[in-house]
Amino acid sequence: MIDLILHIIDEYIQENKAIIGLVILGFLFAGFIMERFPAAVVAVLGACMFLFLGIIDSDGLFSVFSNTAPITIAAMFILSGALLRTGTIDAIAGFIIKRAKRRPKLAVAEMFLGAFVASAFMNNTPVVIVLIPIILRLSRATGFSSKKLLIPLSFICILGGTTTLIGTSTNLIVDAVARDQGMAGFGIFEITPYGLIAAVAGTIMMVLFSSWLL
Repeated sequence: MIDLILHIIDEYIQENKAIIGLVILGFLFAGFIMERFPAAVVAVLGACMFLFLGIIDSDGLFSVFSNTAPITIAAMFILSGALLRTGTIDAIAGFIIKRAKRRPKLAVAEMFLGAFVASAFMNNTPVVIVLIPIILRLSRATGFSSKKLLIPLSFICILGGTTTLIGTSTNLIVDAVARDQGMAGFGIFEITPYGLIAAVAGTIMMVLFSSWLL
C-alpha cells in the first residue's frame, strides 16, 4: 500500500516538474524578501527540496561546485576584500576629497570615474559598500546633497561592471553556461566595447536627468 502511494506521488512529481519547480522558486524568493533566515540557508533548503523531490539528482546538485564560475566569483570577493582591507581604495578617495573644496564638481567626477574603474575589476557590491561613507564625506566637503550622489554611485558601479568579464558575477555565469554548451568562452575584455557604449549612454542619461529625477 505504501509502495503504491509512493509510486503515485513519484509519478505526479515527474509529470508536474515544471509547476513544482516554479512553486519552490516562489517560496525561495519569498524567503529572500522576508529575510527571516540567512539567504544561504534559504538557498540550501531550496536545493535540498529539489533533490528530495527528485526534480534534480545528486550529480546535478553537486555539478555546480565543478563549475568555474562560482570559484572565480569567490576569488573576486577575496581580491575585493584585499583591496578594501589594505586601504587602497580609501587612500585614493582621501586624495580626491582633499581637492573637493577647491573643485567640487571635478572631485565628484573623479570619484565616480574611480568607482567605474574599480567596479570593472571588482565585485560591485563591496565597491559600493566601501564608497558609501566616502561619498558622504565628499557630500559634506562639496555641499552637494548625499541623496543626489548615492544612487548615481550605484548606477556607475553597475555600468562599470558591464565592461569586463570579471566586473560582475552575471558575466562569469554566462561565460560558464556558454562553455558548458560547447561555445567559445569570452575574453576578459571581449565585451568592453559594448559595455563602454552602455556606460556612455547611462552617464549621459544621469547627467541630463539626475538633477530632475533625484
